[in-house]
Amino acid sequence: MKARQSAFEWMRNVLQGDVSVDALAAELGEVSDLNELVILVTEGRLSDRNRALTVLAREKGFSIADVCESLHLSKASVLKYCRRYHEGGANLLLARKIPSTTKFDQEHNKQAVFSLLHSPPSTHAINRSSWRIADLKEVLRRQGLLLSKDIIRTILKQAGYRWRSARVVLTSRDPEYRTKLEAIKEILSGLGQDEAFSRSTNTARSR
Repeated sequence: MKARQSAFEWMRNVLQGDVSVDALAAELGEVSDLNELVILVTEGRLSDRNRALTVLAREKGFSIADVCESLHLSKASVLKYCRRYHEGGANLLLARKIPSTTKFDQEHNKQAVFSLLHSPPSTHAINRSSWRIADLKEVLRRQGLLLSKDIIRTILKQAGYRWRSARVVLTSRDPEYRTKLEAIKEILSGLGQDEAFSRSTNTARSR
């Protein structure tokens, strides 16, 4: 009950214009078409206002049930509004007729995503050996493409990719870790086909 009241009061404050765009940006993080959503909430007609406020409330982290109760919407409507927004931003959210081509269908978006996947993260100032969805989103943003994580996942899924997230990440506290790692890489790069690397001696040996 307390969470629902908190959701209602937050949405009321946004609706009344008591929360600035800058404050929302700091509170919600990167939200596509934030300015347009706020204008819709404060100045739009009822149906558009509910759509925009639904998206903002879900971006804030309020539950679907609390959003439904506060705005008197069905669960199906809340899910539909959020899906449209994540697929095509404010334009698709407000569309009365769904266009045949959305962001995840657009060829230039697909090419941009696959181009990144076929290059190492290090070439884009990402200190990581493999790509994460968040990394792809950030690099695409630098390139001028505002694609949500959901759109990127949809593009990959439709292309037959399966994204696997690591559940455990191991790091070393050894201050000489990077130096040692480079030394190991150098040894491994010089091994012949009939040689193996022994961790205990840090030397190569013939099989």
